[in-house]
Amino acid sequence: MSKNGDRMQTTDVMLLKFHGQSVNYTLPQDKACVVDLSDIEGTNGYCSEEAQASIGQRISEHREGIHFLGNGNYHYVSLFFLRRITKPYTLVVIDHHTDMQPSLFSELLSCGSWIYQACKELPQLEQVLLFGVDEALVDELGEYDRERVHFFTKQMIASNEDEVLRKAGQLLEGQPVYLSIDKDALSETVVKTNWDQGDMSEETLYRILEVTGEQMASCLGIDVCGEHAQPEQLSEKEQNYNLEWNEKLLEKLRAFGGCALVTAEL
Repeated sequence: MSKNGDRMQTTDVMLLKFHGQSVNYTLPQDKACVVDLSDIEGTNGYCSEEAQASIGQRISEHREGIHFLGNGNYHYVSLFFLRRITKPYTLVVIDHHTDMQPSLFSELLSCGSWIYQACKELPQLEQVLLFGVDEALVDELGEYDRERVHFFTKQMIASNEDEVLRKAGQLLEGQPVYLSIDKDALSETVVKTNWDQGDMSEETLYRILEVTGEQMASCLGIDVCGEHAQPEQLSEKEQNYNLEWNEKLLEKLRAFGGCALVTAEL
């Protein structure tokens, strides 16, 4: 729960449906509205300028809330929600990857470049905290804004989780926050994705949410990605477990945002 008790009237839970992607294994349909983007070309992994305009227009009809983006190939959609925010804020990301590599094609946004693009494009983005990233991927980065971007790698968390959370809490104190979660940060014993995964436990994920929620001033939005690209290849037991796990996460996120998110001017 945030310190200042900001609230919304209701929580808008949104499922994004892209071409070739099913939302049937993400959440029960009565728990969210589905935004159908399956007719938009040029979205898988890389997003063309035309597709960006179409997606931005279609999701603009929905209020801020908790957004399930589907497979990690579509994590770049987080940037569209960040573009709505007009006041200074902190971006908190839980991810196994940095998502800070410049796109191979300047005209295309990608799932691996969206944080890099956000840092270049958005003056209201005051700092970025990334949890669970592999330090080898951080070492591969070129120049980046080391004053604004703070990495809490999976190796740092494994070495001294309490100290990581203490430092993160200091950075987060009194900050409005947008939260983005990629399930590939989690161990395969927690959930299965089709990306290479980290080793974060469910308990560590919830501790990060708890510390962030305690220290932040308000929550401006939440998104989740990392669904399996071909969930029909999973066993029925795995599919049901994923639905149950997402429902449990949704309840944690509702509590994190104070039962609902801020709808005042962003």
